[in-house]
Amino acid sequence: MPMKVELVTGATGMLGSALVLELLSRTDSDIRCLVRARDAASAAAKLWKALAATTDDLGLEAGLQLRDARSRVQAVPGDIGVPGCGLSSHERISRVWHCAATLRYESAFAAETHHANVTGTGNVVAAARANEAELVHVSTAYVSGTRRGVQFELLPDPRQRFNNTYEQTKAVAEHVVAQSRLNWRIVRPSAVIASSRTRRTGHTSGLYDLAAKVQRFRRQYQRRYGAILEARPIRLCGDENCEINLVPLDYAASAIVRTGLAGPPHTIFHTTNPSAPRAREVYDAVLAAADLMPPQFVEEADDLDAVDRLLANTIAFHYPYIISDKSFDQTHTESVVGAGALAFHASIDVIDELLNPREPSHR
Repeated sequence: MPMKVELVTGATGMLGSALVLELLSRTDSDIRCLVRARDAASAAAKLWKALAATTDDLGLEAGLQLRDARSRVQAVPGDIGVPGCGLSSHERISRVWHCAATLRYESAFAAETHHANVTGTGNVVAAARANEAELVHVSTAYVSGTRRGVQFELLPDPRQRFNNTYEQTKAVAEHVVAQSRLNWRIVRPSAVIASSRTRRTGHTSGLYDLAAKVQRFRRQYQRRYGAILEARPIRLCGDENCEINLVPLDYAASAIVRTGLAGPPHTIFHTTNPSAPRAREVYDAVLAAADLMPPQFVEEADDLDAVDRLLANTIAFHYPYIISDKSFDQTHTESVVGAGALAFHASIDVIDELLNPREPSHR
């Protein structure tokens, strides 16, 4: 029987590289990683750098993991943004894991985001169809947009409102996948944080982007508003009990691969944290990391003064997630991985460790 071949897009990213390492441990397949690069040598260099960094971030035994990777993993230069993704036809792919996407959310980059997340997904679907391959599409739990309450493992309503272009394009991409006539599975992680074991990562999205923006706010306005920043808490217009769904990288990668391999086709899976922290815990830790007082949550925007609004503008991408409280049903996911398998209690102390890991990463 010929060896199965898995194709991974986005393998140089935080989640994609962890997914490659998870596939190495859970399958006997050969793994091909589509990497945007000018040639095979450049693609390989980018891939191995990413895999080495993620092996470190996950606290894995580097020698064993990368030795196994060298024998089974190959970087393939290509681009999801072009028809055919730049793939040759000499090797049959059995399953595609589509992780590649852009996180650009600003309206000024709407065309670029649509091309990467929607057109790119269409090109990946076509490549999977040409190979008669199954498709595991990595989306986001936040295709739920501005909806509140429990979000179910169903396709999003295309008529709903979204917080930003990123959410909207990922929702459209899900419909592209669902209409593909492939054996597809859609997996929806929430905001991915560092490994539950090491607490460290070199990546800067999600929680880390929020913390960086708050620290930048402190630096920018310290000279002008220092006395105010030190004398009273910053006010945030939102609900301190809003769920901020943070899922560790190791938990997310494991659940994605397990549901992608064993879950029933034509099914959506929330690979989210059922024990997610609340906005109060997250923002207390994030503001403390910038040497600011714990915030005061208020109900009305009229309660914000000029300084509060400066912070609100600085963290504009993150602000909607403390306004529309939601949680994520995991009926489909738990049928594969078990109840509570993704539960990770991110207390204020844990979030502080995530923002200030005690064991520095040596690269």
